[in-house]
Amino acid sequence: MQKQVAAPDGDEWRVWIERILLLLGTAQIIAGIFFFFAYNWDDLTHWQKLGLTQGFVVLAALGARVAGLNSLVGKLSLLAAGALVGASFAVYGQIYQTGADAFTLFASWAAVIVGWVLIARFAAFWILWALIVNLALALYLDSVTNLQSTEQNSLLGLLNAAFLVVHEVVRQRVAWLAQAWSRQVLMATCLFLLAVASIDVVAARGWPAFAERPLFYFAIPAFLIASLLSALWSRGHGRDLVGLFIVVLSLSAVAWYAAFRTIDEWIEWEEGLLLIMAVITLAIFGLAGWWLHRTWLQLGSAKQTESGQHNAG
Repeated sequence: MQKQVAAPDGDEWRVWIERILLLLGTAQIIAGIFFFFAYNWDDLTHWQKLGLTQGFVVLAALGARVAGLNSLVGKLSLLAAGALVGASFAVYGQIYQTGADAFTLFASWAAVIVGWVLIARFAAFWILWALIVNLALALYLDSVTNLQSTEQNSLLGLLNAAFLVVHEVVRQRVAWLAQAWSRQVLMATCLFLLAVASIDVVAARGWPAFAERPLFYFAIPAFLIASLLSALWSRGHGRDLVGLFIVVLSLSAVAWYAAFRTIDEWIEWEEGLLLIMAVITLAIFGLAGWWLHRTWLQLGSAKQTESGQHNAG
């Protein structure tokens, strides 16, 4: 088999390792600050709690200003400042017991740092902001509405689908969103939530009336449409094998569970059920692996053909 992708050289590995270690170090510092307040909460005065949290935000923002937003250190410093804004809001809410719902904290957090997200031009900060918005909506749906988990997961999946569409539209003009990993994170989140909602529908013993829970019937069509569009994009213009893997894995999981529930209702013999499911598992995931390998070879051949035509031109 011909070589599809050139192996990274020593300098590329060094840059990659440095970035990963710097990101992990930033995450450890942020986690350490959170745990510091959790452990020493009873020993700190109100002014110390508020002063320290807001002081950390200011220090992180100043660090971003000094390092510059064109450097990775500056971007990570601003990301840390954005994350610590949430800690400051949480500390304020715990001290004064405002009585506000939890989703208002996350919604306010997302609203306050949206400006930093835009000026940072950093995909990881954008993903963090999307996560905060997801948490705000999840808490709102759980505490305010009467929607069941199926409908909640469907709406959260659609939220991430909207984020994914915005990501793909904007990335054509915004260089810092051109990296594939941020698209893959959003795609995985969207399909995971819609797959969980579809599994809930399959697991339901009796389907409710459409007028009572219309979103219940929306879960499976939304999942299938999102999977189809994601596969077409990853297979065509995107040429993203990881994206195809995410699609195939989610479809395989839903198909496997649907087969399990169907056969479980037909067969009462437990050993027979296990034998049949073993065969179905091998068939589903074996077929998925074969298709992914075949697609990988086709994408590699297409890239080589385009590269040869470009060099010839």
